[in-house]
Amino acid sequence: MLRLIRAALLVDLLVIGCERAGPAAELAVTSRSVGGRTTLTLTPGPGVRINARVALAVELTNGTVFRLSSPRISADSAYFTAPPTGSVASESPLRGIVHASICREDEAVCRLVVVPLPRF
Repeated sequence: MLRLIRAALLVDLLVIGCERAGPAAELAVTSRSVGGRTTLTLTPGPGVRINARVALAVELTNGTVFRLSSPRISADSAYFTAPPTGSVASESPLRGIVHASICREDEAVCRLVVVPLPRF
């Protein structure tokens, strides 16, 4: 019975996800390079909050993984209240993906998204 409920929930989430704008529209990734380091900032779109209870990660094509974070979070520690950032040593443009958990204001459940890094 529990498996059937989980399967139905997964189908519902997939259908809802297909009806929404893609993750790239819900999260903007910006980049700034200074002195051999690249800093990425993740900014939520309108009506979207970034879940602070799930670690944000950037996975580069060369296998490097680094985290994004912000010292400013909501009173219940559930959401970032300032855009999370992270930096890594880099001599060339970064290529890879961002793993994040986002929460739309009109949805009861946060969901995981994978966003490709734009070509900066």
